[in-house]
Amino acid sequence: MQDISWGITNTTKLHGVRCEYIFMRLPTKEDPDPLRKPDNKQEVFADGDFADFIQPIFDTLDLYHNQGVDPRAVAIAFKNLAENHPEAEL
Repeated sequence: MQDISWGITNTTKLHGVRCEYIFMRLPTKEDPDPLRKPDNKQEVFADGDFADFIQPIFDTLDLYHNQGVDPRAVAIAFKNLAENHPEAEL
């Protein structure tokens, strides 16, 4: 059986990818468009903007990964931070 899972890492080539918008959280009935990027629903990412937006996120994750930090611990800490400080809109 072939593994069809995939993921984006800091080595993924994102330049040239066309993406109009993304959601930073999963949608719910109460909020079907959670944390849409770009924030303005009348705008979309211009060519190259998606790669510029997402690359720093993966660079940060790669830093944690290369330092021997357990990514599960980072995920738990991030979740707790977001829950304890909703005003930060993480």
